[in-house]
Amino acid sequence: MLCSNTMQRLVRLIFILGILLLGAPFVIGSLYVDRHGTELTGRVYSKREDVFLRQGSWTRESEVTFEVQDPDTRSPRFFATNYDGARYDSFHKGDSVRVHYLRRADVPRFPGAQTLWNLHMLPTVRLADEHAFERMRRAFTPPVTLACGAILGLVIVLWIWRRSRFPYFAWALCLCIACAISLLMVYDFPRPTAAPASEVRQAPGKVKSVAHIDRLFSGARSRGLDAHQPIDVLGIEFVPEGRSDSVVAADLIDRDPAHQIVQGMPVTVDYEAAAPRTAQLRGVTRQFLSRNIAGVGIDLGLYVAVLVGGLLVLSLIGKWWSGLMGRRRAAAPADPR
Repeated sequence: MLCSNTMQRLVRLIFILGILLLGAPFVIGSLYVDRHGTELTGRVYSKREDVFLRQGSWTRESEVTFEVQDPDTRSPRFFATNYDGARYDSFHKGDSVRVHYLRRADVPRFPGAQTLWNLHMLPTVRLADEHAFERMRRAFTPPVTLACGAILGLVIVLWIWRRSRFPYFAWALCLCIACAISLLMVYDFPRPTAAPASEVRQAPGKVKSVAHIDRLFSGARSRGLDAHQPIDVLGIEFVPEGRSDSVVAADLIDRDPAHQIVQGMPVTVDYEAAAPRTAQLRGVTRQFLSRNIAGVGIDLGLYVAVLVGGLLVLSLIGKWWSGLMGRRRAAAPADPR
């Protein structure tokens, strides 16, 4: 038994060391860009902003592509980064930028680092005013940080509960799982985007993209439920007043077969002057939230009714069968022995 436990610990240790060895070149390379990267001048090559729909949830990608001259090969090198709206708007095509570039001679002497550099998989270039783990820092927005803190605190409480052998641990665990599933369902439920409220302006634009939500809570392994009110997810491109570059706003609306929205259609939007991506299309309805909530409630009610009805039928069949067997045993002749 002791030998088996030792082997399990050894396998875990080897697995953890393997993960560390695989990830170390990326971490060390990213730090080397800050400390040993050569400062060069690059330029903003292009900008792209789009609204995508992935498994029933929409997301925005605001990508800036930069060009810099590779000091080792003297050929152009391109790298792209996603930014939030304000940072994205601060770049303009053709603008000069300062970058840190990790030359081949400065690649860390770490197993696998040179191979990753040759395959263009090692972090080697970033803007001079950005640092290692910048993308991770941007990903941890205040809501994400709060959610991670809440999850960590809950895990610690459950662990202490389990170790202390307090009663009702199984009930607490089931309650946490049910709450987590409910929160995920609420998070994935399509809701209208925020309506412009202050310093509202109007601008002509066009529909850059159209995606459709026909099913709710659908995923890779689940078909979900039919949406009682299908939804169109629009990416609307327009140029705000006083700006030269366009922005893309996301808007979720009711799908109307009589007035279909198609890609490239000219439209008029209302938007906030200080936050132009807070915008909505004019002349459409957004009743899908209440309609789909009511539809989900009806569907769940029907499923529960069918389940309860099926259990009642099975119970009645069981009672009828038991009574039938009892009557047969009562009517059977007594054993002469």
